[in-house]
Amino acid sequence: MPCYNAKLSPPAPSSCPHCGVVNQSFSIIKNGSKIVTIKMPRVSNRRTFLRLKKQRYLCKHCNHSFSDQTSLTEYRHSISKNTYMACILDAKNKISIKIYRYAMIFHMGF
Repeated sequence: MPCYNAKLSPPAPSSCPHCGVVNQSFSIIKNGSKIVTIKMPRVSNRRTFLRLKKQRYLCKHCNHSFSDQTSLTEYRHSISKNTYMACILDAKNKISIKIYRYAMIFHMGF
């Protein structure tokens, strides 16, 4: 099972998502990192994972910590958007095949 490693560490955000204070004079600072595992679409029919090291920040104004967000997943999800859509399409195709089979059986009179 392939597992790829990556790091997400952009510069400090412009404002705090909790209290909205603007990042001036280092009111938001880096505060360690957090490793998350994201399920990615299959590669060569093998499950694939991305181990992402996300930067954490601390707001000195409200004392809340938060991490960077990635466009790969929805907020607080561990399955990539591409994997989610692939599952939906796979389920839709399986249902379509079943409906087609039942329609053929009904039509043929078996």
